Amino acid sequence: MKPAREPAKESYTGVLAADILRKYNGIVERRRAAGKCFFNGCQQRAVGLLDELKGAGADGFVMVVNSIDCLVHESGAFFHFHHVAFTWDGLVFDPNYSKARPLPLEDYIREAYSFPSNILIWKRGCKARPIGRYDETAHRVRLDADFAEELSQRRLSYKLSV
Repeated sequence: MKPAREPAKESYTGVLAADILRKYNGIVERRRAAGKCFFNGCQQRAVGLLDELKGAGADGFVMVVNSIDCLVHESGAFFHFHHVAFTWDGLVFDPNYSKARPLPLEDYIREAYSFPSNILIWKRGCKARPIGRYDETAHRVRLDADFAEELSQRRLSYKLSV
């Protein structure tokens, strides 16, 4: 009998992460199909999703995307703010995103929101300053310099530990 293999640290980015995200997306889709308010509860879903990803070997935080303009999400929801899980390898996990796949931050903003404008990106609970913003003119995310450095260091640290 072969001994059980330890799951690879990066396994959360593969099948396991997709399964976890599909589970949360399924909750949203069932609510939507039943005609219920499917977009309420994004904060709790983002926390639960991140906890499960952490259990699978990921590390990250809950990210808040907001705009003084209304955010028009591709799911059909309208938000002033939206909570998603963000892993330190730069991927966004959004249970409301209908394609149910993790995306790099910049791709996520472009794909998940129609006409993104005045978008600020925050770490949940940190109100001192945003960690990034979406530049509508350049069609790209501009990260705060301190956060960009932290992200770079954590990515490097993760790659060295795998």
